[in-house]
Amino acid sequence: MNQDFEEYLAKKRDLLDAYCTCGGEFKAFVDKNDCYGLCPNCGKKSYQLSCKKCQSGFSFGEDNPIIDKIGNCWTCPQCNEVNHGLPDLMIKLYRNEEIPKEVKKEEDGRTLLPKWAVYLIMGMIAIVYIFIKFIK
Repeated sequence: MNQDFEEYLAKKRDLLDAYCTCGGEFKAFVDKNDCYGLCPNCGKKSYQLSCKKCQSGFSFGEDNPIIDKIGNCWTCPQCNEVNHGLPDLMIKLYRNEEIPKEVKKEEDGRTLLPKWAVYLIMGMIAIVYIFIKFIK
């Protein structure tokens, strides 16, 4: 198993979705640093960025209009803060089929709510909604 997968399983890194302007969707193993990876489909950069002001995290392809490579900055779409400096830390982006089963299982366990709990809550909300409509 490679180092990215081992560090994720040891809870030293997070697994995030990464996107490219070519339409590619990948997985990125990141720590708290901003970074970029090269898209396995087209070879362009896909940035993993977090805003210094609002702490929101994003994944953008290098052709996205919020990225200003000439000014070496990007604008947060959440709070409009201009963040100076694009990352120079390069990571590897993985296709979904490259992720081992152990990592996918761990990822499912790290979600905030299990899928069954989400369905249970949605069902309860639907029952309450129907009940309220029925009483009126």
